[in-house]
Amino acid sequence: MCTVHKDYRFLPKDLYASLAELCVITCVDVILQRRYDKKLLLFYRRDAPAASIWWWPGGRMFRGETFSDTARRKIKDETGGVVEATPNGVVGVWNTFFPDSAWDKGRQGDRAGTQTMNVVLACETDWDPTISSEAPAGQVKDWAVEAQRWVTVREALSAGAFDKYVSRNVRRAVRLGLLR
Repeated sequence: MCTVHKDYRFLPKDLYASLAELCVITCVDVILQRRYDKKLLLFYRRDAPAASIWWWPGGRMFRGETFSDTARRKIKDETGGVVEATPNGVVGVWNTFFPDSAWDKGRQGDRAGTQTMNVVLACETDWDPTISSEAPAGQVKDWAVEAQRWVTVREALSAGAFDKYVSRNVRRAVRLGLLR
């Protein structure tokens, strides 16, 4: 794992709000598959962007991290568990425009929302977490995850079952041989 300078981990809210308005935010989203049953982990997100939909674990990449480092950190941050996840490869890179943002306070019109560059990484694990909807000790109280579930690849590919971002990435990961 790379070393990330402590000043790069958590940016002051005002600074991050400005970055979210003015810059493209680089994120890593993780398709995490359990080896023993081949199910995929999804979170029901509470916060914008991607609020009120099932989405991958993931989020902002810190300066100094690799894609794999970010994937492991985001899984840990969002589940509260230490995860042994083996990266299988990059599924794709997306330029995503979200119409809203957790940082929109005071922004209007074409200044609202967030643009992200999302690197989707397929990983597998033997880990079988019991995931709480509450933030782990030491995390911020504004927890982004409302619920979690493990779904089969077939369920993830079912028309209309999940956001097109989820189904498109599963389809691509299967085609690339990164999911079984």
